[in-house]
Amino acid sequence: MYDRILVVGCPASGKSTVARKLVACSGLPLVSLDDLFFNEDWGVPSVEVWIERLDQCVAQPRWVIDGNHQSTFERRLDRAQCVVFLVRSPVRCALSYLWRALRMKIASVRATNLAQFPHYMRSSRGVRVTFKPLQFLVFILKFRAVQHQMENSLQSFSGAVIWVTSRHQVGLAIAATVGGSR
Repeated sequence: MYDRILVVGCPASGKSTVARKLVACSGLPLVSLDDLFFNEDWGVPSVEVWIERLDQCVAQPRWVIDGNHQSTFERRLDRAQCVVFLVRSPVRCALSYLWRALRMKIASVRATNLAQFPHYMRSSRGVRVTFKPLQFLVFILKFRAVQHQMENSLQSFSGAVIWVTSRHQVGLAIAATVGGSR
């Protein structure tokens, strides 16, 4: 079993779902980069605060880190033993993002307990489900460029890389990750 696993891929490709399944099977602690990065109401920390938060997590002996934040990919990659890379069509991910945003918006209108939403979505005005939704949608649709940069970084990575190109491969990826070597 690997002690430090990165789960990366296009936004809305299923990273969080795969990361939660890995945590359930391995007992490793989960770190969501969005939870770590964003402050309340989608507030963005200073670069120094962000790097300090990230370095504290990455320095831990065991983790599953879920998320991209490409500017810090190499920083996380230096400590990782395994990368699970979800490769999905950006169009499919864009549709998944829109569907998720709609489901969360409906849930936020009906919610009586805002604690069910991530801290960064909550504010004194209620819940804001998305942050710059059109910009984010464009980012998803153009994600292949980011993916290629991440793939280039992986060329010098000495750990395991598990490519997941379909939902059917998720179980195999989890088995390979949980059954991997230290």
